[in-house]
Amino acid sequence: MKKIAVFILITIMLMICFFGCKNDEPFEYTGNDEDLYTEAIYSILGADGIRMGARQYENPVLEVLEEDSYGRKMFLYSEGYIMGEYPDFLLISQQTKDNVVYYYSDCNFIIGEKEIVQPQNEGSDPDAYIEKNEQWWKMYFPEEQIEALKSANDWDQEININKCIKCSVTKRKEDPTNAKEKKNIYEEVFGKYEKDGDCCICYLTKDDDGKMIFLAKNWDEKLKDYRIVIKDGESLYIQKIDNARRYQEELAAFKREHNWGIS
Repeated sequence: MKKIAVFILITIMLMICFFGCKNDEPFEYTGNDEDLYTEAIYSILGADGIRMGARQYENPVLEVLEEDSYGRKMFLYSEGYIMGEYPDFLLISQQTKDNVVYYYSDCNFIIGEKEIVQPQNEGSDPDAYIEKNEQWWKMYFPEEQIEALKSANDWDQEININKCIKCSVTKRKEDPTNAKEKKNIYEEVFGKYEKDGDCCICYLTKDDDGKMIFLAKNWDEKLKDYRIVIKDGESLYIQKIDNARRYQEELAAFKREHNWGIS
């Protein structure tokens, strides 16, 4: 009887250890279009490639919407809470070849409107519109912004690889920094670290010279403060974000100012 009790106890301990280790494993994307997933997580400030479900981490929403005559793809991406809201993103990928995705830097995505953009002559019920329209996503992205996105990404023109940046396809966001480094960056950007509220440093990407870009967030009920940070060796360069839904031009200009991608 004692042996049986010991056996049961050991079994329970092993199960706890097993499932505990499983829960600690890094999240990996298991959906389709890993190349498009890769583009999104290394393009969007604050994206970490994980969507929080009811009880566990889940794949972000990723759906291919259109493809042009040269193979470019326009796709929807959403992972939930970013910069204090739950935005949808519309992105364009130029091509994928040999496990490398090619896309334009900074101008490859737009952020959905906070309020629904109700198409004309389609009634006033958003759910009814979504149910009967394949292009329901146009409710969240004004037509002129979609056309501007396509134009900026040379939609239906021959692909120009020389204009692209490239990124090896991955199933999860790789972050070369640790918690201590992030805390140091946060304190240099905002001062003393506060445990309350949404206070963190989110890694975005790095260039070939090792310069890294982060989103610095200091957010609570009274304050929403978001900043772009470029770390170049021991130097930090900081740019406050004026519009969390239209920061692409700010990001591009900030990168040029600090010789992003230039040896």
